[in-house]
Amino acid sequence: NMAEILDNDFFEFGISGGICQRADFDGSYDLPEDDYRVSRFEVKPLGPEAVLTMYLLENRTTGIWSHRSSVWKKRENGWKLLFHQGTKTDGFKKWE
Repeated sequence: NMAEILDNDFFEFGISGGICQRADFDGSYDLPEDDYRVSRFEVKPLGPEAVLTMYLLENRTTGIWSHRSSVWKKRENGWKLLFHQGTKTDGFKKWE
C-alpha cells in the first residue's frame, strides 16, 4: 500500500505537471501495472536522518522516460517518503 510509506507531509511534483499530497493516496490507490526499469540509482545523504534518491525510470509500457528524485526522512516508525519529483527526459541525458 503506497500510503504506508508516505510521510504525513508528503507531496509530489508529477511528470504530468500535477501536484499530489498525502491525502491523495488514502484509500485504495492502485499503481499502474506497467513494465518499469530503474537505472542510474543513487543515494546522497542530506544529514543523519534524510537522504536524496535519484534514478532514471523507463516505463516500457508507455515508452516514457523520466528522471526521478525523492527525499526520504527517518521517522519513529521507519523511513518515510517526504517528497518526490518526476521529470520527463529522452532517457539519454545524465546528471554529473
